[in-house]
Amino acid sequence: MKTSVMKKIGAALTAVGLLSTPAFADKRLDDAVARAEDQIAKGKPDEALKTMQKAASQQPTSPEAQLALARIQQRAGSLDDAAASVAKAAQLATAGPVKAEALAAASTMDLMRGTGKDALAHAEQAVQAEASPAALAALARAQARAQGGAAALQTADKAVAAGASSADAHEARGEALLASGKNDEAVAEFRKALELDPKMNVARVRLASALLAQGQVTQAVAEARKATEADAKSAQAFAVLGLAILLSSIFGILNYLLIQLIILLVAGGAGVWLFYVQHQFEGVYWERGKDWSFVAAALQGSSFYKLPRILQWFSGNIGFHHIHHLSPRIPNYNLERCHKADPLFREIKPVTLFSSFKSFTFRLWDEKHRQLVSFRRLRKLHKQPTDHSRG
Repeated sequence: MKTSVMKKIGAALTAVGLLSTPAFADKRLDDAVARAEDQIAKGKPDEALKTMQKAASQQPTSPEAQLALARIQQRAGSLDDAAASVAKAAQLATAGPVKAEALAAASTMDLMRGTGKDALAHAEQAVQAEASPAALAALARAQARAQGGAAALQTADKAVAAGASSADAHEARGEALLASGKNDEAVAEFRKALELDPKMNVARVRLASALLAQGQVTQAVAEARKATEADAKSAQAFAVLGLAILLSSIFGILNYLLIQLIILLVAGGAGVWLFYVQHQFEGVYWERGKDWSFVAAALQGSSFYKLPRILQWFSGNIGFHHIHHLSPRIPNYNLERCHKADPLFREIKPVTLFSSFKSFTFRLWDEKHRQLVSFRRLRKLHKQPTDHSRG
């Protein structure tokens, strides 16, 4: 229960605060940012917005000014306005570091608004403009949302290599590790990010999430409290804090850990079963190297596991495994549409939930009859008299 809730919160727990404070060449802009930050800290977000709006209006062609305005708008909770300012900054920036920073900020805003696909596209453009630690970190976060932990971790490693002292890079690596289920390492990365930038509140919120995933409820509550104290408008920090307190008070630490264990066993068992049934089923295609065909292996060697709609949704369309093997770059949310779009895929015989239980018996490959068989079938074959014994 906790894991599914945490994943939903993790999907919404985006990079609030990741629009990093830039160092601007224009001292007037620097002064305006410092003044606005002070106003935010004193609980005067409206005044902070007016300060930055005035500064941005005085430099209408400056992408840096628009980025600074977006950061204050985001801090004040005006996400739509912040997204508009980031988009304007991306238009004004022509190339190089500022372009990369604007596109990375656009990716961050996309994540905040729940559009992972757009976040990935903007982050990739940011890296093309300049493979800076911030741009690579933005790409790693987008990949963690859209592609999973493995791809995100590779990019995050590049971000850390490009900037070992970048809190942004270490925070992104923590997110990639958390998405990969490596909670202990994720905790270490979030702590490193906070060591480099103690004001990076998003790293503290994510640290609380990682501690909660570890079962360290007391520490999670403590870190989430610090996050809410640092940013009283952080809905994500309050969500994590509330969840940690709720789980701790309702279940207690031992029961909470027991629930975690049950969830891990059920989820792990389901994952093993899905992997098994998608490659071992009645009528499966197996072939030796010289006769092996990529297309046949994809369409006939990987099952079309036709699950009930609710299980299809929970498994992220993983049942369309034949299409995934044919083209791994198709995202999971387009697999069903792809299956329906081409008549070729309609010829694929589906494996239903009930018929898939036959796969429990499949253990061996019968070369002669070119099919998977059970141990019982093997024993029957051994009991049959050979031609020599008949003679």
